[in-house]
Amino acid sequence: MRPPLLKLGGPESFAAYQAEFNRMYAGQQIVDPLGNSVSFGPNDCLHVCYGGESRFWGDPAHWKQSRAERIGAIRLAITTPNKIHPDKDYPKRRKYLLYLPPDDDTQNNEFFNVLVEASDKRGFAFVTAYDIDQATYRAYCNVPPCLYPVPKPSGSLQGKRGKRKRS
Repeated sequence: MRPPLLKLGGPESFAAYQAEFNRMYAGQQIVDPLGNSVSFGPNDCLHVCYGGESRFWGDPAHWKQSRAERIGAIRLAITTPNKIHPDKDYPKRRKYLLYLPPDDDTQNNEFFNVLVEASDKRGFAFVTAYDIDQATYRAYCNVPPCLYPVPKPSGSLQGKRGKRKRS
């Protein structure tokens, strides 16, 4: 089941989005399926709602409505991702990829990404989160290695039945 979309308004409602983001995440550590913790800062909502370049933060022309509305999907992507892959351009970063199937006939498939960066031995700092299209989801999934789910060894006999020789 998908988390509900936050419908708090547009860029004029940033303070409300930030308050909700901070209520859900700031100062917390969320643990991923590999046992790594992801921490959040009090201003991380800016990157989510306005995109990557800090010079645009607060500029209504750079407001990302779909990203702001999906703040609730961040925890789900970290705790129950479909895949975790490294970022191809930044070796210290990881992408938590989440596929959200429709809950009913009125919805479409959705794909979501949470980006984190290594901050210490077992910890990561949240960078941003955003909805992506299916082609981008597939491209992110093709960046080796797949960190989660942990791939099965290629020579595994799991699930194979051997034939007995008759004597």
